[in-house]
Amino acid sequence: MSVERWVLNYAAVRFMPHRETAEFVNVGVVAACPEIDFFDFKLMPRRAARVRKFFPEVDRDIFEKSLAAIDVDFKTRRNIGKLLTEGCEDLSTASARAKVEEFTSLMRRRESILHFSEPRTCLTDDPQAKVKDLYDRLVNRSFAKTPEYSEEVMQRRLNDHLREWKLRKLYKLNKKIGDHDFHVMLPFVAFGASQRAEQAIKPLNLDRSEPTTIYTHGDEWVVRFRRLKKRSMLPARMIVPIVRPEADVSRIKAADDIGKSLSEIGVDVVDFNDLTRLHELAKFVA
Repeated sequence: MSVERWVLNYAAVRFMPHRETAEFVNVGVVAACPEIDFFDFKLMPRRAARVRKFFPEVDRDIFEKSLAAIDVDFKTRRNIGKLLTEGCEDLSTASARAKVEEFTSLMRRRESILHFSEPRTCLTDDPQAKVKDLYDRLVNRSFAKTPEYSEEVMQRRLNDHLREWKLRKLYKLNKKIGDHDFHVMLPFVAFGASQRAEQAIKPLNLDRSEPTTIYTHGDEWVVRFRRLKKRSMLPARMIVPIVRPEADVSRIKAADDIGKSLSEIGVDVVDFNDLTRLHELAKFVA
């Protein structure tokens, strides 16, 4: 017995208070399936700590009121009542096409600080469940919950940032720093005229499930950098962009301890989402 599947159009809702920097945080997901007249959405809580941490200078009321306004608008459009019920009438091709255009037009709207990503599509046999899945992936970043995979994602994002900043050509990828007896593989390394590693970047994910795993993973790199420095092989500027826990005092303290230990070695520790500071540090003059 075959399972019926439909094309779901979806987009991320983005909070972008400063158009000049184009920095944003995904704060929700909106989706539509014209074939079955489906429209649904999911938004993050209005007092989300992530938004305040990423944009501390923005008035909280502005964000909360903007999110509340779009919540009211989307609720008037929500239509999931007949979803997957027996006897649901199929829309005509023309009607379905019109609804696709309606969704696309909605996504072109630009509120004062809320924007939408470019609409994308996927196939699903359960649109409601898919909306929740998309929210977990695009807002809760469930794809990054595996620490090792998360650092791979961080490296790919950093690679994209370096290209955007026109700095990518200054860095070599995945180079060994050290000597025959001891060396460390670093993802981004800039060499000076003498072919010595002058600057390097190593993203570090400290958003782990418990303090012990944060200390364990962080201490591995503290020891590596300390040993490189003792051998006079640590790059003159070693940049470590960090993803920190957003909740749980003990986990936050563990991440802060690791950051402090790295700083004491002479490592430049920066929040991975602080693109302005990261951009400044990433600049390299040979």
